[in-house]
Amino acid sequence: MLLGLSFLFSFMLRVPYYQHALTFIDEGIYGTTAFVLHEGSILYRDIWCGHQPLPMILSCLTFHAFGVSSFALHLESFLLAWLACLAVYLVGSRCFSRRIGGLAALTYAIASTSCYTPRIIGMTA
Repeated sequence: MLLGLSFLFSFMLRVPYYQHALTFIDEGIYGTTAFVLHEGSILYRDIWCGHQPLPMILSCLTFHAFGVSSFALHLESFLLAWLACLAVYLVGSRCFSRRIGGLAALTYAIASTSCYTPRIIGMTA
């Protein structure tokens, strides 16, 4: 139940930020790199990016599935947030208990959205 609540909070807290084309500079880097990959290039051979490859690869897959758009880019970041909540839950459940895993996932879901707030305030001011 706490895992479902953490997914719900993660969704509710992130959706308002997705009305903007890009929520932070890294998302632009991920999108540009994913677009180049979508066009047939190979990561780290044809385009170099100093970030981990998973967000760019998932963005490329969402571009293939939904077309090149802000929606597809936001969907990738949202899916990664859900996967992180699930990973926190699984580790917490295995090391402690399901309740602790759920509380940890809920805490992560809420705390991980705090990086968006200052940027969005600046966009709407």
